Amino acid sequence: MPGIPVNDCYSRLVHPRPLPMGRIAVEVPTFVVVRQGSLRLRWAAHECHREVGQAVAIAGNQTFDMIARPGPNDAPFESDWIRCDPDLIDGQSRVEETGIRISDAFAIDKHATEFLTAFDRACEVLSRPHDHPASLPRLRVLELMSWLEFAGAHFNDARTTPLTRQIRMMIAADPSVVWTTTAMAAVHGMSEATLRRHLQEEGTSFQDILINVRMSRALTLLQFTDQPIAQIGFSVGYDSPSRFTARFSQRFGFTPSAIRRKADGAVFKDDAPE
Repeated sequence: MPGIPVNDCYSRLVHPRPLPMGRIAVEVPTFVVVRQGSLRLRWAAHECHREVGQAVAIAGNQTFDMIARPGPNDAPFESDWIRCDPDLIDGQSRVEETGIRISDAFAIDKHATEFLTAFDRACEVLSRPHDHPASLPRLRVLELMSWLEFAGAHFNDARTTPLTRQIRMMIAADPSVVWTTTAMAAVHGMSEATLRRHLQEEGTSFQDILINVRMSRALTLLQFTDQPIAQIGFSVGYDSPSRFTARFSQRFGFTPSAIRRKADGAVFKDDAPE
């Protein structure tokens, strides 16, 4: 697939205990299917609850409160995630635009059986891309998008997203960059005052977006990787471990090391070979 490496498209989340993840940024349009347990997404005054065998489509550059719970008899929570290249979304949106445009999350209940069959096929290809023709991963994701439209929805065209989402996407591409309001305003061809005004109209600020993306990425890395805490801090833009710890604790109410202990036993891995 263009844009996103194939081995970054598919992931499986496994966790043996209830997992309150706080606010999590979903950076690109994503499909999620719950395999075991239950998943709850909350945002603004809304929420989406998914049980075993149910799917949800999540728009890119969104932030949710996410809670994963184990299944019966303490069976670990399991879910599969397929991330879509925004360029692919743009190309598809020029061909068909039927149903509602997803601005946050959409529960896929109509034609769910057919969608899940297509999702299983996509997981099988994306988890072992080197065992299949190079063009097949893209076709499998396009098939998912077609079933999504048949279910009554489609992803946002990435070219027309609000300013907040554009900025989130840029920061999420590399949170370690020293992002400033001045630089971001220049990228968007406007003054700092105009950038601030537009973001205020969208109910946020540049600093809020920056911190949210960095902290959400850090929380995900702490819970789902074994990277050293200091390395995670550097990767999300903090050159001092103490500054990273202070900001993280202020944001979530726990230190990074406490989150790492709580997440012991979690697995969030790309199953595709290197």
